[in-house]
Amino acid sequence: MAAIIGSMKPFTRHTRVSMGAALVVALAADIWWITHRPTPEMQQFSLAPTATAFKFSDEEQFPRYEPSARKWTLHGKHLGTLTSVVARSDGTPDGIGAFVIVRVNESASVSDVRQTLNALIDEGICQAGIVDQASRDEGGMREVLVFRIDWVLDEFGAKHHCKPKVS
Repeated sequence: MAAIIGSMKPFTRHTRVSMGAALVVALAADIWWITHRPTPEMQQFSLAPTATAFKFSDEEQFPRYEPSARKWTLHGKHLGTLTSVVARSDGTPDGIGAFVIVRVNESASVSDVRQTLNALIDEGICQAGIVDQASRDEGGMREVLVFRIDWVLDEFGAKHHCKPKVS
């Protein structure tokens, strides 16, 4: 046994340098991975469902928000405020009060929807429905679910809670 141990040679200088370089590269790769991990996309807004649904046949009756122009339009005309299109559901079992149904472009991104929701809370509208590509039922009617806007991030990432001004 002593002959075997005595015959073992220590690592050569070249082997030690190679192992040290490999260790440094592995450590640098770990540090890079820890500091450059892909971050999950941050939640842009928080909505809460209501029991109210709104049926309609013509989506052109609802205003559309144009994020690039930062304005509301209805029938191709600029709409200064949404007060003229506020609906009420006081007589329904849910009785949520005032709400607005709005449209977004078919190709709207999450950012476009976030900007639309920000435009709503800027006017103090905390309950809304967004027309999407919902399927028509046999009567040619479509349905939009109304939701409550809890909060929305602005373009700088600051959270804005909705404070109702329209009741």
